[in-house]
Amino acid sequence: MKQRLIVLSADSMVYEDLEYLKKLPNYNKYLAGGAEIKKVRTIYPSLTIPAHASISTGNYPGRHGIISNSPLVTEKSDPNLMHYYSSLKCQDIFDAAKKKSLVTSGISWPLTGKHPSIDYLLSTCRDHSLGETFIEAQKINGSCDAMIKIMEKYANESLVDKKSPGFDDFKINCACDVIRQFKPELLMIHPLNIDNYRHHYGLFNDMVTRGIEETDDYIGRIFRAAEEAGIDKEINFFLVSDHGQLEIKRRVNINVLLAERGLIRINAESKVSDWDAYFFSTGLSGLVFIKDPLDKKLYGKVNDVLRELCEAEVYGIERVFSKEEIFKNEHLSGDFSFVIESDGFTAFSGGISKTTHGHLPEKGPQPILIATGPLIKENVLLERGLIVDEAPTFAKILGLELPDTVGIAIDEILK
Repeated sequence: MKQRLIVLSADSMVYEDLEYLKKLPNYNKYLAGGAEIKKVRTIYPSLTIPAHASISTGNYPGRHGIISNSPLVTEKSDPNLMHYYSSLKCQDIFDAAKKKSLVTSGISWPLTGKHPSIDYLLSTCRDHSLGETFIEAQKINGSCDAMIKIMEKYANESLVDKKSPGFDDFKINCACDVIRQFKPELLMIHPLNIDNYRHHYGLFNDMVTRGIEETDDYIGRIFRAAEEAGIDKEINFFLVSDHGQLEIKRRVNINVLLAERGLIRINAESKVSDWDAYFFSTGLSGLVFIKDPLDKKLYGKVNDVLRELCEAEVYGIERVFSKEEIFKNEHLSGDFSFVIESDGFTAFSGGISKTTHGHLPEKGPQPILIATGPLIKENVLLERGLIVDEAPTFAKILGLELPDTVGIAIDEILK
């Protein structure tokens, strides 16, 4: 029997959400009695784009190269407005599938803009700052004519502001049409509704409950589309998530503190005119760049300043990692020299979010994995897993070669 794989990544869904999800009709009809990992350890920083890069490649950020949700904004900045497929430093599951001539689809899956290995693509695309419409941006990002036709069928006002639940409903509609029309062997979908609700309303509340109900609805619609296509018996279905979130109590701008200590210079227009050290926020953590990392005197000065801020215990800094320490501990590497970790309730970013993430993986509510299908064992419950093991598991189900990974297939859940 042909094996197919559908992965639905419910952004920010955590173990605590499962108690309610398991009471809902589509979960019970389609997912109950399969395999479950209660708590999946994500990567650091625990952000959406780096985590999804790990889900699709089986590697940590130090290897796949995605260390933040957006390109860095120092003098080393990427000129792109967002991360594209070309930002990855290793192959992903779509590449492996295409080498076996499988039919592939990515629906709002991160790092799929201009992806050469996706047949039916609805990409995460840049905002409309350059003037093009959503559909025009999708064409630029590599969507084929058949996919554009599907998007135009479901286009609505949610494409302008990309707000939940309208935008997520649009994604699911498109995914279901792809299933019915093209019967993909690999389909990966990424709705943002639960993540958006947590950011705006808090960690646990009625809106998050609504998001869990919406996710149950998505599961049902996807399976019904597979039934209509006559491929439901071939589907190995994974419900996964990327990270948890923590409640924010306050915000601290680390670059203001660096400027007060002479490491950033500000001109008369209150713009940065020059810098020796620059902080790039990753939410509840952040990366510190040194303009000349080979300048030992400057490195020592920045190190002393960061340690002083941490030891003061008033700026929300729980720990300062050197580049070497964070690679050893969390497999994170890049052009930065230090990483700052928050105390868990101090955000290093702007905005009005009530919760955020980017923190060390072991903190707070944890991501999940639930699976069912012809190659998935029944009634298996594992307490813990690793997010980097997901891509090798997907590859094994589809009979693909994905050699450049540190993750390994989760054989405990496979027949």
